[in-house]
Amino acid sequence: MKKVLFIALAAVVAVAFCAPAMAADKSVSFYGNVRVWTEFVKSDSDWVKNTDGRVNPNNESDTDFELDMDIFNSRFGANFKEGNLSANVEFRPNNGNPYRQWWGGYDFGGFTLRVGQQWSPLFLAGAVGCDCERGGFTGTYGDMWGSLRQPMAKIIVPFSMGQFVFAAIKPNAPATTATSDTDTTLPKIEMRLAMGFGPADVNFFYGYNKYAIGNLSDTEDVTSYVYGAKASAGMGPFTIAAVLWKGQNTANYGLVGNGLTYSGYDAVNGEDADVYGYFAEAGFAINDMLALQAAYGYTKGEGWQKEKDDLAAMYLRMDIHVAKGVTITPEVGKYDNKEATNAAGVKTDRGAQTFYGVYWQINF
Repeated sequence: MKKVLFIALAAVVAVAFCAPAMAADKSVSFYGNVRVWTEFVKSDSDWVKNTDGRVNPNNESDTDFELDMDIFNSRFGANFKEGNLSANVEFRPNNGNPYRQWWGGYDFGGFTLRVGQQWSPLFLAGAVGCDCERGGFTGTYGDMWGSLRQPMAKIIVPFSMGQFVFAAIKPNAPATTATSDTDTTLPKIEMRLAMGFGPADVNFFYGYNKYAIGNLSDTEDVTSYVYGAKASAGMGPFTIAAVLWKGQNTANYGLVGNGLTYSGYDAVNGEDADVYGYFAEAGFAINDMLALQAAYGYTKGEGWQKEKDDLAAMYLRMDIHVAKGVTITPEVGKYDNKEATNAAGVKTDRGAQTFYGVYWQINF
């Protein structure tokens, strides 16, 4: 894998050296950033025992210091442009999956077609550029990250007030095994309508995924979907945003960050799970150097036998822009995994985790 990454990066650099020889209407630009988190993480005794699943006979809490590279969000990329053609290649320092984006597009005038691995139309995240992003402030705690980045064919149709985005995406389905067969007849479908109203923006979105899974005696269709809306606005130094969504079998859909226990199709009984979530944030730019942001997210899943669980999280952060391209973000946050109730009515307290840290980012 390292050899593949090295060869790919070498190819990008080779294009850069060739760029001056290109025609005047061709352009190549590079970008990147490095991200590191440092934090103290305190997990209470219920989190240690019931979320982490560790043996904890004395019901002790656990506090750890962490310092690590954010290998999922650090990146190096190149943008290509020639007339109506465009492309993006983006890598990250992760040997298991070294590229984030790899797509090409063409602007036909009334619409743009993009094919390759790229952002999901449902990616409407609010918690980005911070340790809370690394820690799971995704669909796990109510923020909407959709399918994140997947292989897809995407159509972008602009209009006077915004744009409509439609994508046919690699379907999310379990692999066929020796005792089961998985069939997909349609791609995963995602679409989003984005509109601007002065200082406010509104997005309506919908996603659908379906597959059939069978064994020697039975075949079942597993249908999943998610839909909702996000609104955001800015007035002077103030910004606010909120997303509200609802879905069915979001674990089977492939909703990024799904951390609920009761959010998937019950194959034994042939029943669906209902899920919903929301995320709200507010920000205040003190000046060009300092900005505050606070957020709260919540999500809940419920099965057909009334088994259920819910999760919540909150954080407060300050972005400090100490120099061009250099941002330091002190933050404090809490993940509350609350109670899970099984079909028999037995409740399990899964505890809470608090973090205090600094997120470091340098753009180049």
